[in-house]
Amino acid sequence: MKRFSFIMALCMCCIFVNAQADQGKNPDNYQLVEKPFFTDQEALEYYNQRLKVNPKDGEAHAWIARICLDHGDYDKALTAANAAIKYLPKDDKESLDFVYNTRALLYFEFEKDNLAEADSRKLLTSSDSQYVQQGYLNIGIIQNNKEQFDEAIATYTKLINLYPNYAQVYKYRASTFLNMQKYEEMAADLIKALEVDYDYAFYMLATLDDEQAIKVMVDKLHELNISFPGNAKWWLCYGVALELDKQYTKAIEMYKKCNQLKHSNYVDNRIENCQKKLTDSLGSSY
Repeated sequence: MKRFSFIMALCMCCIFVNAQADQGKNPDNYQLVEKPFFTDQEALEYYNQRLKVNPKDGEAHAWIARICLDHGDYDKALTAANAAIKYLPKDDKESLDFVYNTRALLYFEFEKDNLAEADSRKLLTSSDSQYVQQGYLNIGIIQNNKEQFDEAIATYTKLINLYPNYAQVYKYRASTFLNMQKYEEMAADLIKALEVDYDYAFYMLATLDDEQAIKVMVDKLHELNISFPGNAKWWLCYGVALELDKQYTKAIEMYKKCNQLKHSNYVDNRIENCQKKLTDSLGSSY
């Protein structure tokens, strides 16, 4: 059973801020004016400058925590997140949700699942759907990590009922079904994830390593290609499943059908890979 870790990407590019230092408190303070950030380093420098002006600037601590998290500086990120929670106004729910989410993800990195769950549960009452989604997803991942599979499925299902087009939850529920060896349910969720957010879910399909799960996916994707013969992505997925099942000749056939609908270098590479595996298997038979 694999331990899951999930970090929600946050683009720091071109963030616009508008801040003015209080020039009356410290003659060494400089004016902070509206500007765009095009790199995380520029943003980090700006927020560190704000802390020189006001060490209790909760918003600056919050953004420093997020930047450091994204760049793997977890100790510094946790210190900043704790400071943000300390100094942010208690009625600033939006900013606090942002920080609790950041700190939950940090606790995941430190494998402190109980603390991650506590912060994640704070997100469930957020008015922002992305934080509610993240909260439930985190809790489900924690339950999966603890091998509390039934509880994880219940959490993911509740999230799906709230947000049926949230692709990530289908992928994670599929992974838990896989851990439970419930292959039919796993296949249904993985196919749904591929429908809702193909790029995100494709990696799970391409890295399946359970023989029974692969065989079920072969059958399900065969049915999909009969129903949707003009959809290139299902031919690609079917080819991948067949390749994982070591049916290389048939996989090549599916990849060629995919290329007829929408040619790509990626599919060409998979064809070459299958051809090499066929050659290797023939050579090893002598």
